[in-house]
Amino acid sequence: MPSDRTTQESGGIPPLAWGLIGLAAAHLVVYPLLRSQIEPGAYAPQWVPDALRTVALFGLATALVLGADRWAAGRHWMRRAVVLLVAAALLQASSQWYLAWMLGDTSRIDAGLNPLLFSRALLEAGSLAAGLACFGMGLWCSRAAEAPPAGRWTTSRRVVVAIGALAFVSGAAEVAYAVAISLNTLDAVMVAAGAAWSIAATLVPLALAFVAFAALGYRPLRLHLREVAIAVGAVLILVADGWGRWAVVLTSMIDPFDPRWSWLAFDLPRILGIVGWFLLVGAVAVGWWVDRRAEPSPSSLAVDGA
Repeated sequence: MPSDRTTQESGGIPPLAWGLIGLAAAHLVVYPLLRSQIEPGAYAPQWVPDALRTVALFGLATALVLGADRWAAGRHWMRRAVVLLVAAALLQASSQWYLAWMLGDTSRIDAGLNPLLFSRALLEAGSLAAGLACFGMGLWCSRAAEAPPAGRWTTSRRVVVAIGALAFVSGAAEVAYAVAISLNTLDAVMVAAGAAWSIAATLVPLALAFVAFAALGYRPLRLHLREVAIAVGAVLILVADGWGRWAVVLTSMIDPFDPRWSWLAFDLPRILGIVGWFLLVGAVAVGWWVDRRAEPSPSSLAVDGA
């Protein structure tokens, strides 16, 4: 039986990639069915981007299965990223399924599930951060292999400072969000849980910043447009996540909040985040497709060798 690598080299899609595509498709079917238990239209602006974000995680893992060979020197890091991103996507999907099922009938709420849900949130944040960090390491190692002998870092200081500032603001937003939630209760356990979750969640924007740093280290940029697209996608996610978290925190302090501005505070950053995630997916997947199209076919090799 041919291995995944053999299947990929022959131009086909390996079984693992098909399996991940199936998981993404299943989520797009199951989650809306569960949400249909709630009144029509309820939470639509919230749950649609949530579902697409989960699909994007499956999509990024699939794209890395297909396109890891593009970054040959960091291939082993890309494979680790696939495992961690799939874990994060499954944890995210399980949470969405459970919450949709629970909201359909509030009598199903079980206080005993709180520790389990908290553990799931910690594992999801940790898996996502680690998966993105491995993705960044794959880019970094491959860039080092392609760098000139001097190996000089080529990204401008202004870009580094700007992306670092975005990561700081986005990470601070995660902390502020967790603090705002935990302060709504007088339960010391919930306060401690919120603090632990904020630490784990802060690692995600740091990992995204690392992905952008590593992707922008390739030169010349005109020959590495897919890496540029990866960097742009990571930056868009940083902006969207920070924007969305700060919007929740700040609008909770405004009473009353004018609902006419909800599209700017909530809907726009969600859309921006989805664009960023699918830009990451597209940059990896389209690169694989272009590389495969550029490879000579067996028939052309036979003609050339005749």
